[in-house]
Amino acid sequence: GEQDKQPEKIGGNNRNLQKARQMGQRGKWSKTRQAAQQGMRWSDRPPTRIRESSIDVRPQWQVLEQIMFTDLQKMTWTVPEGEEVAAHGTVQAFEKPYDRVTPKTEKTLQAQQGGPFYNASTSDDPVLAELGRDGSPYNVFATDAILAAIMAAPRSAYSWDVVVTRVGNRLYLDKRDFSPFDYDTCNETAHEQGDEDKESINSPFALSQEATRVNACFQHQVVSAEGAKPFATPAHPFAQVAGDAPIL
Repeated sequence: GEQDKQPEKIGGNNRNLQKARQMGQRGKWSKTRQAAQQGMRWSDRPPTRIRESSIDVRPQWQVLEQIMFTDLQKMTWTVPEGEEVAAHGTVQAFEKPYDRVTPKTEKTLQAQQGGPFYNASTSDDPVLAELGRDGSPYNVFATDAILAAIMAAPRSAYSWDVVVTRVGNRLYLDKRDFSPFDYDTCNETAHEQGDEDKESINSPFALSQEATRVNACFQHQVVSAEGAKPFATPAHPFAQVAGDAPIL
């Protein structure tokens, strides 16, 4: 009885194995056909693109410490409850008709309207400068863009750098002029980041400029001064420092 059952079991495995091989062959030839249309073999992979650094690393610089991305991913931190120490500016009201936009009721994106955007760095922020005076309990200062970049560092694919300045017992984290912090990234974690030619309209920097301009125009277009709510200090804190910032 056992000898009669054994061939059935082997035959069943052979049929499954044959079916699996057929499926594998189909997948292989499908990949081969698709790769042939792109002028490459199915097993070929696109070359790894070496991205440029945000700053030239000089050989005379001393390396104090290196932290790997894998170590950052394992780090945890219990964030204490936030405290509001100052509130400046005015929050404009959102235009509710834009909340009901559909493919059939589309709205054209207009050129930038309203005031310009200010990309002030930490040392140029008058509010942070006031909080950093002698006798202040705060000792580390940074903007929201710099903090967001540091928090998302393990997922970062584009290079960026931060200038850290010590003044007494206080640390100021600043960005450089026209640094990656001033632009929105595009296709950063995608397999294709755009053309390598810097003069192309599809280069990473050109796409980043376009994305920044689109987001800036959208933010200005969907808000209205009617129904705006001012904070305790309604004056714009950056207007006196940055003056008339260039429109993107």
